[in-house]
Amino acid sequence: MNNTVGNSGFQNNRSLDSELLAHLAQVDTNVGLTELDAFGLSTPQSVSQLALTALDNAEIDPSVAKHLLALAVALNRTLGEPLTQRGEISYAQARLYLQEGNLSLAETALRAAQSAWDESHDLAALARSRLGLTQLLTLQGRYGEAEQTCRQAIAELEKLAFDNIQFAIPLI
Repeated sequence: MNNTVGNSGFQNNRSLDSELLAHLAQVDTNVGLTELDAFGLSTPQSVSQLALTALDNAEIDPSVAKHLLALAVALNRTLGEPLTQRGEISYAQARLYLQEGNLSLAETALRAAQSAWDESHDLAALARSRLGLTQLLTLQGRYGEAEQTCRQAIAELEKLAFDNIQFAIPLI
């Protein structure tokens, strides 16, 4: 049985492989949305993978990163904008802004990621974004804020470690 859609020639393997990601980086956002839907890939996991691939490409190919991020935003919008994916998109957007030298917009995007991850109670992602914010604040010479933000990240990481130890003890 052939599970291809249209002329793209991609198999419906229910994941975004590198070939499909490369294809999506070249097509119009609406075409990408249509193809993802046809493959049954209009999922939060696809949004996450698009945002992660955009993050990975932010330095090496910003135009690909921007295109994939636009697709991630559009797909996330169709899904009702789940918090985790909203955070991932904002985090990737922050990296793109940083690459462009726009520290103010990068900070705004990082704070948006933090807000989404705080609301979804994702301490690991929240701590990671705080560490990124620490770097941005340092680049701007805002050392006091950077130190405070770093301390918040450390507290979150300590809580994560403690929670994981508490969970693991009954398993022993």
